[in-house]
Amino acid sequence: MESAFKAVVNTFDGDWKKVVNKWALMNGHYVAEFGDLPAWYVETSNTAMLAAAAWQCGCPALCEPRINKQKFTGRPGRPKTYVGRLDMEIYIDDHWTWVEAKKDHFQFTQKKDGRSERRQRFVNLIESSRKSAENSASSAKECGWNVSAAAFFSASVVADSVERGDDKSARDGLGKEDAVSRAINSEIEAMLERLEKYKLKTGASLKVAVFGNTNSRLQEWTTVDYPAAFGIIMLDL
Repeated sequence: MESAFKAVVNTFDGDWKKVVNKWALMNGHYVAEFGDLPAWYVETSNTAMLAAAAWQCGCPALCEPRINKQKFTGRPGRPKTYVGRLDMEIYIDDHWTWVEAKKDHFQFTQKKDGRSERRQRFVNLIESSRKSAENSASSAKECGWNVSAAAFFSASVVADSVERGDDKSARDGLGKEDAVSRAINSEIEAMLERLEKYKLKTGASLKVAVFGNTNSRLQEWTTVDYPAAFGIIMLDL
């Protein structure tokens, strides 16, 4: 079955690349079979499907195991230890990795709120997942495990966007489908540019995968949002 999404960019390598590609393929199959996109929902939907994809690639994974975490009190050397839940653990590339995940959703087409805030939210999402991962880092490293922060995101084309409207002048002479595709590609390019600036500023090592919608039939939906893209950004601690 052909996937409803294609890879726009995928900088993962090794077994991680196989797992992330399988995760995207499973999302595409779910869209084709049931008309819904698991990546659209919260981080638990994404980690669950990523874990399922990992098992299919020969990489054991488990969601929500109990672990010791640390909450930083602001006093040097005085973190508070507590029992919490880890979003996902996975044995991949010959190592156990503890993954803390966050999820956010964005709009890829023109609205009154503008675009700059949307692009900054990608950075805020990474920072949020990084802070959660730091709470697990001490316990994980005592066991010799790697620690990663996973930032899942999805993006939609909104029902009342300029690109989908009946005002042809607002679309610069393009048809609705071409205008929507241009908006999606423009936003993905801007997102990647923003992430590159973040990498240069922080020295972070980011792996990014973005999958864009190839199912033009979804553009026939006139009164609802439809999926434009989804992906994952991973930061190793």
